[in-house]
Amino acid sequence: MHVFELGQYKELNITPEAMFTDADLDIAVTEALNNISYQWAKKNKPAEKGDEVIVSINAQYDGIAVPELFMSNFKYTIGDPKILKEFKNAIGKKAGENFEMDITISPNNPVDRVAGKLIHFLGTIHEVLPFKKVKMSNNIARKIDPTISSVSTLKSKLRQVITANALQSIRKDNLKAVLDGIIAHATYELDQDEVNKVCEMVIETTKQNIISGNSFGKSPNFMFLQDLDAYSYADCKSLAERTILEKLVVDEVIRQEKIYNVPIKPDKLF
Repeated sequence: MHVFELGQYKELNITPEAMFTDADLDIAVTEALNNISYQWAKKNKPAEKGDEVIVSINAQYDGIAVPELFMSNFKYTIGDPKILKEFKNAIGKKAGENFEMDITISPNNPVDRVAGKLIHFLGTIHEVLPFKKVKMSNNIARKIDPTISSVSTLKSKLRQVITANALQSIRKDNLKAVLDGIIAHATYELDQDEVNKVCEMVIETTKQNIISGNSFGKSPNFMFLQDLDAYSYADCKSLAERTILEKLVVDEVIRQEKIYNVPIKPDKLF
């Protein structure tokens, strides 16, 4: 069983998190808008000279695949003088689209069966990384979010989301500062068996988050999952102790202030 004594918890000298200004919001909205434009362009903008592209390349000679010449996730800049001019055929194509190239391989190529031969290449664009900044337009804004009518509407929506997220972050930081102050004045001895149980739950939750957060069809790193207990035990134990302490603080404040009738769920606060 945990041993916990609250100590002084009123009139603590706690400095609240600073509020953001309208200027801060304007900067955040502009940055978000630029990022959205860039992410949209990667999948929707036709490639131009100067853009970087990420492509996969397949090769055939006389209708037969030449896997030695295949390339996966090859990145290059369109128009780079160090790249064969045929790679400019990507111009005008966007993510998911193909372009073709016919290239005569050098007679000195180590692959004897293609040395000196005219090889047909098929490129598939995965992403276009714009060289120039893509300016958000009403048309692009509507494609990104069909529920809005203009860039102004998108900015307003972003401002609301950023404001809500910032306020939530400030509230979270202020709550942490309050709990830090209260815990600093408390005396306690935690039941290590209970700490270990919570720590195991934290580790298991972390593993599940890694698996469920996996994207793009990639296999999760099972070596990392297996070693998570050993590598992250100290961090998980610290989080387990903090979780227990926060609940003890809330429970004790509720008891001392006699606010049992408030429909509060302390475990949902953090």
